[in-house]
Order: sequence, then structure tokens, then C-alpha cells
Amino acid sequence: MLSDLELKAIVESSKTVEELREKLERSGVKRTNSPQQIRKFVYSLLERVNKSKLDELVAKEFPDTTELPCTKVVIDNVSYCIHGILHGQEPYGLFSSQKYKDFISSEIARFHNPPEEDYLLESHFSTMFGGDKSREMDDMPFAIFCLSRKQKLMLRLKYELQKWRYSSNNFKKAISPDYLKEFCAALEDPKRLGKTREISKLVRGIPEPLHSSLQRSTDGVYGKFNYTRSMWMAARIFNERRLYNSRVEKVHAIVGLAHESEIVYYLQNKLE
Repeated sequence: MLSDLELKAIVESSKTVEELREKLERSGVKRTNSPQQIRKFVYSLLERVNKSKLDELVAKEFPDTTELPCTKVVIDNVSYCIHGILHGQEPYGLFSSQKYKDFISSEIARFHNPPEEDYLLESHFSTMFGGDKSREMDDMPFAIFCLSRKQKLMLRLKYELQKWRYSSNNFKKAISPDYLKEFCAALEDPKRLGKTREISKLVRGIPEPLHSSLQRSTDGVYGKFNYTRSMWMAARIFNERRLYNSRVEKVHAIVGLAHESEIVYYLQNKLE
């Protein structure tokens, strides 16, 4: 029987659900035939492996966040700073405070130094946090355009079901209480954002590109929709210098935290 650390190494070396399934089968791991079973297995494994790290991180004193954290990717001497941020989740009854919105807004304004430095926004972020609407990447309209009429209906139904099924109380029962506490704290006070990002990385935990492969395999039209959005944003970010501003040296992309890992992975691999 393999140890959890050995199983984690198998997970981290796998790029797709099918590749992971085959490796687990060869290793004698049971009940991992379907993508849903694999996803449950991976989340359970990472929760066990990362528990001590998560406990340590929750208890650790972090310096206040004074600048918007990011993951930086440098391609052809252009710095692409991917700022994955938390934002309110309406279906779950969670909303960003005005203090949090003001912080994000001030950071967006700070990034606007054309032509050498500028920002891009996820769809609808200019409404939430300010900034120029023309700097939105139109990931939402593009992903919707790629859906069939039936898929659009299913996506809308999924959203309405989320609002009905997951009240904020049910949401609190569905995820790590430590993560939820930090999530809510950061939406109230942006000084907590850096710590919450680090906790989120441990809670979500699945490396790319396995994470996006699992999402597409288990979340139906919703997973494919979010994947399409991430890919569109990665392409738009990458093409900022090539197609829109030949003098730019630093591009800031403000996106939902759930999209950050996919965008970073595909930028690092130049969308290949």
C-alpha cells in the first residue's frame, strides 16, 4: 500500500484525469474509476497531506497586505502579473465590503501607467471594483458565445440551483471552516488577502493542468465554461503586447482567484 506522500507524487506527476486513473489503477488504488471518484480521492488525499501545513498557516501571523499579490510570468521581457483576487459569491450570500472594493480599485488605478504599464480585468470587474470597462477581457461574452443554446440553458439552471441550494449557512458547512473564516475576513479587510491566498492554494491544492482536466470532467457545462474563460483570458493577456500595445513592459491582470492557476500555467507554456 502506497503512503499518502507517494500518492501525492503520483497526483502531481499527472496531467490529465485519464493519466491519473491509469497510474492509480497500476498502483492498486480502489474506487477511482470515474472522474468524480478521482476528484473525491484527490481532494481527500490533499486534505490529509496538507492538514499540518494548513493548521500552521492558519495560526501564523502574516504581514498586512499593502499591495495586491500576484504570480508573475516573464515572456520575451514582458512581465505578466496575474492577480488572483477574492470577490463576493452571490449564490452563497457572500459579498465584498466597501473597504475591500476600495482597496482593489486603488490598486487598479495604480497599475494604469500607459504605455509601459497597464491592467486588464476579468469580465464585470470594472462594475465591481472600478477601472475602465474597455480594459475588460470579455471572457464571459466569449465563453457564452461558445455554448450551444442547450448549454446556455443548463448553465443558467446551474446558477439558479446554486442560489437555491447553497445558502451561506450551507456553504459554510461545505468547505473548510478555517478557509471560510479567512475568506470572509479578507472580504471585510483586504489586509488579510495575502494570507487567504496562501490558504486557498493549500485548500484547492490540485496542480495544473490536472486541475483544469478534473474541472472539465466533473463539472459539466459549468466546468467547460470556466475553462474557456481562463483560456481566453490567458490568450488576451499574452497578446497585449503583440496586438494591442507594442510598448508595454508590464501587464497586470486582475482575475478571480479560481482562474489564476490555469492562466499562469498556460502563459508559462505559451498556450501550447
